[in-house]
Amino acid sequence: MGTIAKFEKHHAEAVTIGEPAYAKRVELMRNERILVSRLSIPVGGFLTPECHLYTRKKIMVVEGCAAVNLPTGAIRLLEEEEVQIPAGTFHRVENHGKIPLTAIEIRVGITDVDDTYSGVGA
Repeated sequence: MGTIAKFEKHHAEAVTIGEPAYAKRVELMRNERILVSRLSIPVGGFLTPECHLYTRKKIMVVEGCAAVNLPTGAIRLLEEEEVQIPAGTFHRVENHGKIPLTAIEIRVGITDVDDTYSGVGA
């Protein structure tokens, strides 16, 4: 059973419960190898669970705090902290803090194709 299937099996409730609160991803820069975006997530909000098949990702918190849920467990990030997510790893970014979350997301790899796999409805 692959990483995605294991995550969906063990975290089925996390994938299917609730609608994401208004969260924004604004693309700041893109070329064939790098995609840089700004994430804005309100208090209690989250991004839909996703997996990037061909790109690895770094998430750096600029303001607020984030919980990054991975198949191996949750990682809590405070301001100026970061986490690296390998290609093919299912993850979800959440804001459990008291202020809106602003983070920078950097994807490195093959960015000229849409490699995002969302577990919702799959």
